[in-house]
Amino acid sequence: MDINRHNFVENFSEIQTVIKECDFIAFDTELSGLTKDRLNGLFDTIDERYAKMKCNSMDFLLIQFGLSCFKKTQNENGKTSENDCCSTYDCWTYNFYIFPYKTNNSTRQKERSFLVQSSAVAFLVSHGFDFNKLFAEGINWLTIEEEKHFLESLENNFQINDDEREPKGDIDIYSNSKYPTIPSEHKDFINEALIKVNNFLRNDRQQTIHLSVSSPYQRKLLYEIFKASQYNNSLDVSTSKNFRDRHMIINKITREEKEKQRKQLITETVGFSRIIQCIVASRKPVVGHNLLLDLMHTVRQFLHPLPNTFSEFQAMIKDLFPNLFDTKFIASFEKFKEMFQNTSLEEVHNVVKKEPFKPIEVKNVNLSGDTNSNCALHQAGYDSFITGYSFAVFTDYFKSEIETFKNKLPITCIHDISHLSIDASNETPDRNHVFHVSFLSSWKTNDIIQLFSAFGQVVIAWINDTSAFVALKNVSKAVDAVKAFQQSKSSNFQVQTYAEFCASKSNGAIKRKEMQITSDNYVIDITPSKKIKSESRVESKEAETI
Repeated sequence: MDINRHNFVENFSEIQTVIKECDFIAFDTELSGLTKDRLNGLFDTIDERYAKMKCNSMDFLLIQFGLSCFKKTQNENGKTSENDCCSTYDCWTYNFYIFPYKTNNSTRQKERSFLVQSSAVAFLVSHGFDFNKLFAEGINWLTIEEEKHFLESLENNFQINDDEREPKGDIDIYSNSKYPTIPSEHKDFINEALIKVNNFLRNDRQQTIHLSVSSPYQRKLLYEIFKASQYNNSLDVSTSKNFRDRHMIINKITREEKEKQRKQLITETVGFSRIIQCIVASRKPVVGHNLLLDLMHTVRQFLHPLPNTFSEFQAMIKDLFPNLFDTKFIASFEKFKEMFQNTSLEEVHNVVKKEPFKPIEVKNVNLSGDTNSNCALHQAGYDSFITGYSFAVFTDYFKSEIETFKNKLPITCIHDISHLSIDASNETPDRNHVFHVSFLSSWKTNDIIQLFSAFGQVVIAWINDTSAFVALKNVSKAVDAVKAFQQSKSSNFQVQTYAEFCASKSNGAIKRKEMQITSDNYVIDITPSKKIKSESRVESKEAETI
């Protein structure tokens, strides 16, 4: 079910209830871009990777959010299906289009700027993404801090008086100091406008009046007058959207209608952030596929600024989403190596529908037809559905052991780190066999291979044209390599152990430029007849075997 700004408010209560009553929540996102630079480093630490993602990816916008809420069901006999062979679920799937816009009565809402990556847009268009719907109908959002300021402003500008008595009499701005002072050059206009308004208030048959007001300052004065008057609870005042005929529209409403309008305005303006707040409050298991980047965008865009360090981010996520599961990480389980050709979402979904996994039955409560046939990959709603479907199958397969996968997120393209933990500390593995090499810009891959030829096969991770990380595949040769390079006096290259490099970097001895990943970043695994490309699509250069 597509949710946009026109049907968000009317569907919000239902979505809120579904989140509260479901067993687990699956989500997926689509973004306006992935990264400004190729940021993967084969020997990054967790802290370094987080910092790179925060620096290079967070200027893009989360533009579509798929939410699928699964609830396990039973039939009249207490069984999960008619033949008791599989689990059955009810599922509610929502596909939210998210784009900033200014709601009525929120003129102080700030403009937002963000980046768009051409390749990401082309990719989404090729999979049927509707950008016209995004721009025309996208749902607004506010962060927690922005919501706080908005509500404070609303309290001042949308105040409902405590006096519940029926208001009477004319609006007389000269009888009470609570009204704004009217500059002399605007008195004639204001007096004339108030005569029309007071006549309107006396006429029980008339429900609406239009006032022609071309001056923004005069509109401001009238808004302040109506807010200060005894009719504040009884009038709904707005400004037409026609810039050629700018006028004020005044409607008579009840106090209850006024309060309903206020609540609706809050829901509309805070927008999609309300959904994320509901998910956080539910404390339900939250499932995704390759979750880290999605989590970072979700927190930054709808809740809080991202902290500077991964340990702070780790604590924040544990507080917000204490029960995370990642289907990509589960599919990477050692036992599944022969089952999955890769761990892409499409591959995982296809494999879990076959032996040794047991099928499940899913009723799509708020969708017509079969979700599997009517939707497409890379629409966030469909991707969240097949993520949740896959997790439900894994849950049946592992039963209580599924908890061993909780709060562990996969991390790609780091040579010796496969995942990170939200619950525990994430120590950098022993890298005594890893070296940082600086060399002439004329050096090629074979030059590095030749330099380390006495120590066996190596893995090379280029940093830029004059430096690279080199890891010995035979770890036992590390001590010999250290001794050999300590005795070397060549001016063509410099070799440091990984520990020495990290120490010199922290002391500022390594220039910032040398540490920046360039467009020539690539990874080579030197093994017979083998060339490895990383999942981040970094370029690979052919290397000879030694």
